[in-house]
Amino acid sequence: MGVSFSTDQGEHFFRATLVQTLFYGLFSAWVIHHETKTKAAFNWLQRLFGEIAKPAAMQAMNLVEVMDSAQEALDRVNRTAFFKNFSEERAVQYFYEPFLEAYDPELREQFGVWYTPEEVVEYMVERVDRTLRDDLGLSLGLASPEVVILDPCTGTGTYILKVLERIQRTLEEEGQLDAFSGQDLKEIALKRVFGFELMPAPFVVAHMRLNMQLKKFGFELGADERLGVYLTNALTGYTDTGSVDLSAFGEFLSEWQESNSVKQQEPVLVVLGNPPYSSFSGIGVKEEQELGNAYREVKAVPRPVGQGLNDLYVRFFRMAERQITQPKEGKQTQGVVCFISNYSWLDGLSHTGMREHYLSAFDQITIDNLNGDRYRTGKLTPEGKPDPSIFSTPYNREGIQVGTAISLMVRREALARCSERVPLPKRSSSEA
Repeated sequence: MGVSFSTDQGEHFFRATLVQTLFYGLFSAWVIHHETKTKAAFNWLQRLFGEIAKPAAMQAMNLVEVMDSAQEALDRVNRTAFFKNFSEERAVQYFYEPFLEAYDPELREQFGVWYTPEEVVEYMVERVDRTLRDDLGLSLGLASPEVVILDPCTGTGTYILKVLERIQRTLEEEGQLDAFSGQDLKEIALKRVFGFELMPAPFVVAHMRLNMQLKKFGFELGADERLGVYLTNALTGYTDTGSVDLSAFGEFLSEWQESNSVKQQEPVLVVLGNPPYSSFSGIGVKEEQELGNAYREVKAVPRPVGQGLNDLYVRFFRMAERQITQPKEGKQTQGVVCFISNYSWLDGLSHTGMREHYLSAFDQITIDNLNGDRYRTGKLTPEGKPDPSIFSTPYNREGIQVGTAISLMVRREALARCSERVPLPKRSSSEA
């Protein structure tokens, strides 16, 4: 997966992700069991883990008794009262962030796990759809046949869900979706929408949520079909390094091969999502570290200073830039990047090369500054009122502590590229 560990971090990561997958998966399966209104009693092994784990393996790890106890706890829940205040479609996506905060806050901080408000996701998806129509001349927006979409930090799948909902609305508006053309939407979901996720628990839940949504659209996946959401490190695998020996892990070999195929061959036109923002987590392998290094070289601006380029979100920006600006399969480069992220890159002294890159690589850059930075505002508005982050939730009103911004960057293949543009004016370090 392109991840390495030192000291005992590897064992901690394995144990943590195993527990997350088991118990968050258990909760999700319980929610889906309620959703399907099945009269049979809920059984954790039959409902979820019979499909993704062998009972013998669960017994070998002495987990059956633990899972049975967890199921007994869920059996005591008053479902009517619970789902009256916690709708089925939102129960799964709201559960993960507080779950990880309670179970392993250090891991949550290290991997930058924050639930993205649905309103933010919808806004970003609509902005991308409108940009494809207005700026790239694709009349159907996200539904256009040329558009390949990637969410490199999928989490529990909210961005992909909203993308598919937007595409469905477009097809309905254009009169292209009827009882005989639902197959078109299925083909789009299977062949033109991709996601990467490093953490096993949200990866499992993303597949469950997306499959539930597809059923609401009126179709199901066949036994030999799967959605293009892969368990992989989104920041590695873009160069062909030959084969690896994963013969003992057949499922992982297939996941590795298919995700690398997407990274190396798919002509991605849209990259959107909410990349993790945290300082260097200590798990980057060489290919991942080189992403940030690309912004250390500058031409007409002051050299970067400080450690800001070590933040994970910077690496995701570089990965997205590379997806849009480097041609694949002989196709010209154009596309849209839309991320909500830490806004430190907008004026940070570490990010001079990052900004210089984008002024050359993209034809249009739009920033929605969402503020929320405790270091600049003290979590107060200019009027002295509380200034919660856009990531605030009922159980965590303060939200994250860094300021955020939605960045929308557009590259049009018809316009002059980097070497043909007017050079940036040189500035002194005091003007940076």
